[in-house]
Amino acid sequence: MATPAGSSTRNPADSVQGWVHRWVDGGVDSGQLGRFLNRPVGALESLLVPRRRLVASSAGTAPEFGSAVALDPGDSRRAALAYVGAPRAHVDGGGRGVVQIFRSPSGGVGHWLDGWGHLVQGRGLAVGARFGASLAASGGLFVVGAPGANSPGGERSGLVRIYSAPGTGPGAIHRPRLLAELHPPAGLDGAAFGATLAIETAADGEVQRLAVGAPKAMPAGVALAGRVFVYRRSPGGGFVLDFEAMASEPRVAATFGASLAFAGTYLIVGAPGDGQLAPGAGRVYGFGPDGALAFELAPPIGGRPGDGPIGGLGAAGARFGSALGAVGARGFAVSSFGRGLVEIFRVVHLPSSGKEPIHEQTLRGLPAHRFGTSLATSGQLLMVGAPGAPSTGVPSTGVPGGSPPPGQVYVYARLAGVWRPAGALRSVMPAPNGEFGLTLASAGGHCVVGEPGSNGACPQAAACLAGMGAVFRMPR
Repeated sequence: MATPAGSSTRNPADSVQGWVHRWVDGGVDSGQLGRFLNRPVGALESLLVPRRRLVASSAGTAPEFGSAVALDPGDSRRAALAYVGAPRAHVDGGGRGVVQIFRSPSGGVGHWLDGWGHLVQGRGLAVGARFGASLAASGGLFVVGAPGANSPGGERSGLVRIYSAPGTGPGAIHRPRLLAELHPPAGLDGAAFGATLAIETAADGEVQRLAVGAPKAMPAGVALAGRVFVYRRSPGGGFVLDFEAMASEPRVAATFGASLAFAGTYLIVGAPGDGQLAPGAGRVYGFGPDGALAFELAPPIGGRPGDGPIGGLGAAGARFGSALGAVGARGFAVSSFGRGLVEIFRVVHLPSSGKEPIHEQTLRGLPAHRFGTSLATSGQLLMVGAPGAPSTGVPSTGVPGGSPPPGQVYVYARLAGVWRPAGALRSVMPAPNGEFGLTLASAGGHCVVGEPGSNGACPQAAACLAGMGAVFRMPR
């Protein structure tokens, strides 16, 4: 099988230019997680207020701003950086997409204050490349997926660009630098390489491996079965192909690779369209560090052992694996947003043992709220995106209304080994169909939430739908 090509460039006229951003104050918070550990459920609620709204400078040219988000927490030498994608943006006269970078000018992950921004454009790509449709960041690098781009892999096969983060020292205004571009193998027309991304990091945050999903690829000619490519960072800083992952039995429209996460050294891959158990039931795969398949998980039909039934619903349409998130050192969360479920698992074995991960708990919301569309963790907190939820209430109770709901993010705290409801993140400017919570990223005590359907950047124009993001300081 052909190896995905990777090329490096240091062209000073790359896709980066400065772009002054607006970083609008949205309130402050205080306190630590310990302050509510012994309080009633919901005591965290008053602490979960946004630190800043992230808004594109030119709202009319950056629609769907917030469709992807990423966060690099920085350290004592580097300030924290938030990345927000707008894959339909047309600031250069075409709809190729952009990524805007926001900075906390203080070292590490202190207070998010007014700073500067950079705009990374999808220059050189075809209109419709959707540059910025996926993002990942850590250790001074950020990765941008353009799943609609033309590349040596074929027409609309997709590509991925890897950048060094902009300089963040005192007074630094160094622009990001394009380090490498990754392509799928030839003959993967329409594979959507770069639609999803996941990074494995060392203890110091340095990127070790990068997983790239191509959920529309056709292995063995099976339409939309999907593939995943895993790259390892070389000692010289480049990325070389480590292994390719596919389902044990590729199936039509399984979209293997539609979600990705690293749980320790295990790569977790979602195939939410897999129909082996039932149409649209979904399936999740785990691969060891050597690329060998370690386990497969299917959605529950009558409920997990010891976890109770799920209302008598079958597996059809569950979309198990629609979203994934790392939980602790070897845990991971799996969403079945077709059923409004998020399940927590823990890997406690070697790939050769043949055992499945341990199922720890199921969190339940409402499918109508799209509960589980996105997942992120911050220490002992788990965030679950529900972009179809009302801006008030709890996952188990809907709030009727005439307008499409703005969405929210439900927060759970792990107390005595059990995940319990602890509050919610909500938009500063809730808008009908704002899709607050469609995307999430968390690191270093902060959480960035995407709200790509919001008109908060242009409130006087109801049809603007420019989108925006929000930064939250999460208690620890």
